[in-house]
Amino acid sequence: MKILFLSLIVFGLLAAGIASADHGEEAELEAVEQAESVTLADLEIEDPGLLPTSPFYFFKEWGRGVQSFFAFNRVAKAELEVKFANEKAAELKVVQEQRPDDETSIARALSNFQGSQERLAARLESLRETSQNPNIDRLLEGVAERSVLHEKLLQEVKMKNEDKQALAEKFQEVNLKIAEVVKKAAEKDDLEKFTERLQKALETGKGSVLKDVRAVEILDGITESVPEKVKMRLEAVRDDFKEKARVRIEEFALEDGEKLKAILERIPGDSGRRAVILEELRIKVSDRAANALDKAQDALEEKISNAANRKETAAEQIQRAGEILAKTQEKARETGETRESVKALLEQAESHLALAKQAFEEERYGEAFGQARAAEVLARNALRVLERKEDSSAVLERVQEKVQDRVLLPEPTRPATDVLCTQEYKPVCGENGKTYSNRCVAEQQNKMKVAHEGKCEERDPEEGKEDEADLRLRINQTDILKKIVPEGFVPAGQSETAE
Repeated sequence: MKILFLSLIVFGLLAAGIASADHGEEAELEAVEQAESVTLADLEIEDPGLLPTSPFYFFKEWGRGVQSFFAFNRVAKAELEVKFANEKAAELKVVQEQRPDDETSIARALSNFQGSQERLAARLESLRETSQNPNIDRLLEGVAERSVLHEKLLQEVKMKNEDKQALAEKFQEVNLKIAEVVKKAAEKDDLEKFTERLQKALETGKGSVLKDVRAVEILDGITESVPEKVKMRLEAVRDDFKEKARVRIEEFALEDGEKLKAILERIPGDSGRRAVILEELRIKVSDRAANALDKAQDALEEKISNAANRKETAAEQIQRAGEILAKTQEKARETGETRESVKALLEQAESHLALAKQAFEEERYGEAFGQARAAEVLARNALRVLERKEDSSAVLERVQEKVQDRVLLPEPTRPATDVLCTQEYKPVCGENGKTYSNRCVAEQQNKMKVAHEGKCEERDPEEGKEDEADLRLRINQTDILKKIVPEGFVPAGQSETAE
């Protein structure tokens, strides 16, 4: 009896200890999430007041119009637009918190936020002086700080709505407008000052133990449209943050890979960009750290593959990889680069990009994303060699060894069906060219339209094959994007055409 009693006591203490450990780990993860989240206090707004969901919101907009009318110089008007954009960022945050499942309300708040960014960009463009004017210098400092906060907030809201297909396009549009604000600010600023402003805003802002990973994501999100000379300077800033992230990940690898995975899952951000950044880091870290990153990447890639916006994510990655590759190829031509290792990196990048486009056309969006990610990582490594004169043979060996490991992402899991079909064999050919045992199996279980009754015609396995060069000529990146991007949409990294 005493033995049973003691056993129960020991069991109870062990259970309490496990529960306490679980609670402590969850509290730590919540602290990480909170540290990476933008609050109203960060935006320096106590209460946003009326929201876009209110029927009386027009009174608030009318008041803003009056304030802008009585601001009698260009700098004052621009300062007001920074203030209004910040208020609308706060409104977006509160609408997301109060109505997380209301797509219409979130879309309305996003549209308001987008409009404020458009007006701010126009105000910055209208300035007749540069940062040599102390008033404009102060204005541009505020723009840099707010743009970083606004991009962070946008990524957070986007992450919470990845299951809402209808909002995917709107998030892209808003991100482009924030990038346009940063571009206009860069054009009015000194190159060194602008770089320092963004770096300072990212370094001094609050964050978690992995804030440097987030910093790279934000830089990628807001600097695609800046002038090329600014972009070149910011590449060095990006590399600095990436190196800090590498050191922190090495430290985590010595502790617990599962903890690294859990933290990366809780940090808000852009899943597509994070997948690329983690792959860049995985190539540079030790084997121990790479194994820890594998766990985090597995979860992230599954999330991307199953997201409602996986098609848009793949298209964005193909677009970005193409831009980085073109930039690197141009740099190689300018420098007269002849090293075989650099040529090999660029050829492999081209190959992966071609395969990404092919997979996209065949609606294998997980593979399309993975191939395009590999293309970007290869092109970035080649660019780094060209710009910094690194040992290209060492880079080639390191990249080739690891980049092939994670090219193929899992395809989305198909939800279990409740439809039961008979075992009758009456074959039909689906529009995808696959034969199904009967019409029910095709249409009800696999959601595939029937092209005709009977088996599909068997094709010559050699028919339709193309060599890699022909494939790259045939598949045009712009044609792919036209299928999913509405007319008038401007991809990240491209300037809008002036009216």
